[in-house]
Amino acid sequence: MRATLVYNCPMTTATDIDTIQDLIRILDDNPECLEAMRARLLTRELLEMPNALAKLREETNRRFDEVNRRFDELAEGTNRRFDEVNHRFDEQNAKIDTLAEDTSRRFDEHGRAIQRLQDDVGILKGAHARNEALKDYSWLARNMGLRAVRIMPVEEVDDFAIALREMGVPRNEFESFRKSDMIIEATDKNGDERYIAVEASYTVDERDTRRAMRNAAFLTRLTDAPARAAVIGSDMDDRVRPLIESGEVYWHQLTAKELQAD
Repeated sequence: MRATLVYNCPMTTATDIDTIQDLIRILDDNPECLEAMRARLLTRELLEMPNALAKLREETNRRFDEVNRRFDELAEGTNRRFDEVNHRFDEQNAKIDTLAEDTSRRFDEHGRAIQRLQDDVGILKGAHARNEALKDYSWLARNMGLRAVRIMPVEEVDDFAIALREMGVPRNEFESFRKSDMIIEATDKNGDERYIAVEASYTVDERDTRRAMRNAAFLTRLTDAPARAAVIGSDMDDRVRPLIESGEVYWHQLTAKELQAD
């Protein structure tokens, strides 16, 4: 097929077109002819599509920018509100911490007050048990198979403590001996001298039994006379029960009636 391109192109002579390659070459060499052919072949809508796409892209970008701006504003507002909430939580936590600290301090103060009260009551109960023991010492000796002669006075106990010091007994031990609750001088059925080292407490524990046993050993060491350990109280710690049951320490129990206030 042969065609002659003469339409609306600024060419001085007609050009024969035998092949598609001839057409492409002519259009490449003559941009005006390419535009003329495009205008003839394409519709107005297709010709205006690049501009429309550019406007669409511009509008899309604008809308995306608007959406991003709104998201940024929303995020900023949300973060601000979260910061306000966190600040309020921090304030409440600080108040709770202060309240907890104050409550703990008050509980500690109450605990110390209760402990002091318990200590004071323990001292009073122990003193009351010792006072009752002084009244009942003769019966204690009788139950041990002995006859009480007297309760050793403080001056003679101090003399024994001085003798222990001279023997090299540690200070804390001879001072503890001086403060023993009671030392009973007694005799056995043959009239031979005997001693009883007594510790009195409302609830007898290991400390009481250790002191009574140690003081009895000191008395034997000082006098060469047999001495026994005894404890007096209303109740006993289970840990001292084996010593009581074995007879190594004598247990004299005070009744509830004896411990009642007059």
